[in-house]
Amino acid sequence: MPYHFLHNVGFVDCQRPQYFWWSTPMRNTLLGLIALVALGLGSTEARAQNLIVNGGFESGALAPGWTGGNGVTTVNGSIVPHSGNFFLEFGAVGGDVSTSQIVATVLGQVYDLQFFYSRANGGTPSDLNVYWNGGAPIYSEVNSPVHGWVQYDFLVTGTGSDTLTFGARNDPTWDGLDDVSLTAVSAVPEPATWALIGVCTLGTGAFAAWNKRRRKIKKSFRRLNKARAV
Repeated sequence: MPYHFLHNVGFVDCQRPQYFWWSTPMRNTLLGLIALVALGLGSTEARAQNLIVNGGFESGALAPGWTGGNGVTTVNGSIVPHSGNFFLEFGAVGGDVSTSQIVATVLGQVYDLQFFYSRANGGTPSDLNVYWNGGAPIYSEVNSPVHGWVQYDFLVTGTGSDTLTFGARNDPTWDGLDDVSLTAVSAVPEPATWALIGVCTLGTGAFAAWNKRRRKIKKSFRRLNKARAV
């Protein structure tokens, strides 16, 4: 007759090794810890603050935040706002007119710059130039084909105080800019996320130790059953 021993899921038959697996409560606990870590890592990006003031131009004007010579509108020809009720329109003739915002940043911090640009009205000559602290543009688009709202995404580095500038023209008609954002890129998990990782590591270690002990017990009972059979 085979030996049995008391396990956290009841009496277990040593000759039926399929019962020697982790219990449902332990499995659910470990999977729950892993899910918490995943949520913690994902929430870092979700909590990132947009440093651009009035990035969607929902004040109905450049202020607060922006300065320059382009105007804010609700609808212009084929262009309607990407979101909300307003967008920045570009319609300068003969050369670029700029709109800028000074942003307080952290020296050496990398930021994710995003915005939406529309050429739904067409028309040439036309261009868009995007500047980070002046100098050469970080992006240029000249006489591009007609397109609706397209999202653009760039990485820039903070100096402590930085100037984001959009310079554009469209001699015969108008282009549009909307939903500008600047968020810090987080390369290191936040303290709360590190705590979750630590808890998950401890939980995984505890399971590994329990599983190792389980295998030793099963092996001992198999030897004992063989001895009794002889």
